[in-house]
Amino acid sequence: MNADDEEEVAVKVARLEHAIPAGEATKQEKLRTVQLAVLSIVVSSCAALMAFVTELAGPLVSLVFVLGSVQVWTAVFRPRRR
Repeated sequence: MNADDEEEVAVKVARLEHAIPAGEATKQEKLRTVQLAVLSIVVSSCAALMAFVTELAGPLVSLVFVLGSVQVWTAVFRPRRR
């Protein structure tokens, strides 16, 4: 059992003994709440970014293909200097 687990057990025991009121959050609980909020924001931002990149992927692949084709076309059919 690590220190966090021991602290969590101590908090639960203290709550059972009515040493800490049930509505009052400890520092560890507040920190976990903030961490979960930040994590949910990061995950939703990553999901939105992935959706945006997925939407762009089709047109970008087409654009790269067209630009590559134009480059090959101009290289093959470039007028020769004499």
